[in-house]
Amino acid sequence: MLDYKTLVAKEIKQSLRLTLQVLPLIVCGILISAAISALLPPGMVMKFGGSEAGVQGILIGGAIGMFVPGEPFLGLPIAAGLAKAGAGYGGLVAFISSWALFSVTLYPAEVAFLGWRFVLLRSLVNLFIPLLAGFIAYLIV
Repeated sequence: MLDYKTLVAKEIKQSLRLTLQVLPLIVCGILISAAISALLPPGMVMKFGGSEAGVQGILIGGAIGMFVPGEPFLGLPIAAGLAKAGAGYGGLVAFISSWALFSVTLYPAEVAFLGWRFVLLRSLVNLFIPLLAGFIAYLIV
């Protein structure tokens, strides 16, 4: 017979352990978001990535997203900081799509498990998705 009190206590301990592991990442993400919105001049963000930047903002957002490490505690706060600094929806959608599909931290594991051929194929198939998604978001907004 299972001892539910012991099982619940074990799960609570694991949850607390996980919370303590993730908490520093969340705090760092919040600080990064605040730093980006505070340090980037709004005029520069608006010029190169704002709504009026059009296709240029989408291209820049997509390019930047490729070089952000894959952790959500880093990528999403960067996107939030860019949004606070004045980035447009098209560029932000391209950034997040590119970050999710092409993050530099994804490739080593993907090559190790699936091989170069698969990685190249997946990359080619997904190549235009961030730009297309950013352009659609730009048109909608």
